[in-house]
Amino acid sequence: MLARVFFKNYVQDDEQVFLVIHKHLFFITWKVFKILFFGVLLPALLWLLFPKLFFICVLWAWSGLVALAYEFVKWYYDAWLVTDCSIVVIDWNGFFDKSSTRVEYHLTDEVGYEIKGFFPTIFNYGIITLVRGVGSPLVFASTWRPKDKVAIMLQYQDQFMRKKNFRDHKTLKGMLADMLHLHQTRDGVDPVKIEEKIR
Repeated sequence: MLARVFFKNYVQDDEQVFLVIHKHLFFITWKVFKILFFGVLLPALLWLLFPKLFFICVLWAWSGLVALAYEFVKWYYDAWLVTDCSIVVIDWNGFFDKSSTRVEYHLTDEVGYEIKGFFPTIFNYGIITLVRGVGSPLVFASTWRPKDKVAIMLQYQDQFMRKKNFRDHKTLKGMLADMLHLHQTRDGVDPVKIEEKIR
């Protein structure tokens, strides 16, 4: 999956990325159109009208394309990653301003969503809220189809908790067997006799 390649700095080597949650494309569309018009189309028109300004128009259009790429990268990396063992919250505000928070599934108290208003209902975007045991809740605003994304998050949380409980059960069972064996070898107690006394 490409997300594994693009977000390799945010996940561990053995971790699988199942879902990447982004903001709705609706929220970068206006910026993209402004950049395309003022940064690419306008210099092209100026070059057609004034061919002697070719180099200035090329530099102008090049800076517009760089701004367009920057907006796309900013949108793509400002995301939540749903992995097999946690949720990674990436806050990407620029090349030199980024942070990430890892919320383990067993530390997650509640995951919910909210769609409020006319346009959010029509375009099916809303807010996802992740409540942790410690600290303030994490909020991801303006995501597309939040109900489906929350359902997927809860599904992977449930899978993780089942595996964790099974591992914990096996570990506890092994510890009890080791304690019983140690008690038997140290004190010379026969477990069969203990069982007969209990009955």
